[in-house]
Amino acid sequence: MTTMFGFSESCAKTGRATDNPILNETKNFLSDILLLLKVSWGSRRFGQNRFFHLVAKVLHADCQQQTFWERKLKLSHTFEILRCQGWLSQVPEEFARELVSRGTMHEVQRGTHVYIAGENQDGLRGIVSGAFAIEMSPFERGPNLLHAFRPGDWFGEAETFQDLPKVVNVIATRKSQFIYINLRELEAMIASDPGIWRWIGALASMHLITALGIIDDMTIRNPESRITALLLRLGGVRTCDNPQDPKPEIDATQSDLAHLTAVSRATVSEHLGRMEKVGVISKTYGRIRLIKTDGMRQSLINQNNLQS
Repeated sequence: MTTMFGFSESCAKTGRATDNPILNETKNFLSDILLLLKVSWGSRRFGQNRFFHLVAKVLHADCQQQTFWERKLKLSHTFEILRCQGWLSQVPEEFARELVSRGTMHEVQRGTHVYIAGENQDGLRGIVSGAFAIEMSPFERGPNLLHAFRPGDWFGEAETFQDLPKVVNVIATRKSQFIYINLRELEAMIASDPGIWRWIGALASMHLITALGIIDDMTIRNPESRITALLLRLGGVRTCDNPQDPKPEIDATQSDLAHLTAVSRATVSEHLGRMEKVGVISKTYGRIRLIKTDGMRQSLINQNNLQS
């Protein structure tokens, strides 16, 4: 039987399995579509139950397993999120699409380690939703909280450059999603186009600039300004607002902020209280929402001018 789409039903249903999982999944999908059309065009032998079973199978595939089509839809949505912020917003679209198409999506709960210092490097990870804390122990202390990753952030490139074990711990601070690009997939892309190293280097450059900014903020003499600068950095809005997240929320305790700014917890609490009173931030236990980020940045400029 040849359908209105020009496909042979027997070909779609009985084609040999191949080593290509995408091709096999496509054949199975077409087979179900063709059978569904056949039933809907008047065949009664399957009955209504069979018909609705086929509808469910086509729309949701095997409920026990993520299908190729579901994965494609999820990755397409993921691409749109990652393309409008962070690293992938600054690279060629063709490269960004190819990278995301090779990834797998993962959802984790608060407290899950998705990257552990000392383990073998295994690829890149990009944050799609949620937030992650970064811990590092480069010398005799630690691990200590260093920074936070937000949607659009990627990591893992430094170890790829030097073939190093992982150098940081990355832990989810809330329910979060990330995309994982296996090292073999990344190496395959680079083998086909060595120029891709340039875009991996761009990610490393972004992280270097962030690190230098952290060092610079730690030299701010005024403790309140140092805390304000930290809040902006952890919110991903140190230099400008993020249209995708205009009022970012930070997962950090007052003890975390005190550690990262080398001040007492009492100093942090006092400063946060003043900021909340004038509506610059709002806070709950372990979380701080930045409401007036422009005003926070302007306060840093004003304080710097006073000291100049």
